Amino acid sequence: MEMPKGVHLMQLTPQKVTELWDKLHVIDGLFDDYTRGNYQMFVQRLQAPDSVYLERDDNNGILYLTGVVPGLRAYGHVVYWDKRLRKREDSTLSCLQWLMSMLSLRKVNVWLPSYAKAAMGFTKRMGFKHEGTLRNWSYSNGQLFDIEAFGITSEEVFNERFHETADAGVRSTTPESSDGLVSEPAEQADTTDASA
Repeated sequence: MEMPKGVHLMQLTPQKVTELWDKLHVIDGLFDDYTRGNYQMFVQRLQAPDSVYLERDDNNGILYLTGVVPGLRAYGHVVYWDKRLRKREDSTLSCLQWLMSMLSLRKVNVWLPSYAKAAMGFTKRMGFKHEGTLRNWSYSNGQLFDIEAFGITSEEVFNERFHETADAGVRSTTPESSDGLVSEPAEQADTTDASA
């Protein structure tokens, strides 16, 4: 399987780490109260040897896997710098398929904070299934929140019919705003990170 067009493996040079920190640490809701502002923890997690990163050639985002256990599982994440998720499901799914194929992964999990409604819609449109709720997981801006767990298996990620069914079911029930993002209350808006 060939690497999808429009992306490349990202090299984590010191300059790239600083660039990512500068872009990510200012995104509201991306970090919980424990990790917000903690550059050392960010660098440590970013440079973990069980991670792999794809960067868009247009420098508009990254898709990465953490906690990779080759031949078994990983955790997925995606961030688009322009904060738009709509109509990027297919290209993101192509990247995920390539990564799962290269690493022989059986499953990818995504954990999203309960307030990340747009990210959850994006994740569901790609075919991820809700697998449960981790209640009272952490704090964001002093407010306790849950984590919603999603997963997709290798059989599902490579099954075109599965994606057509999942996509049609979510798109028919998910309201959109005029900018193409999932509608939600402004105080809970999250359009940036879909850990997918």
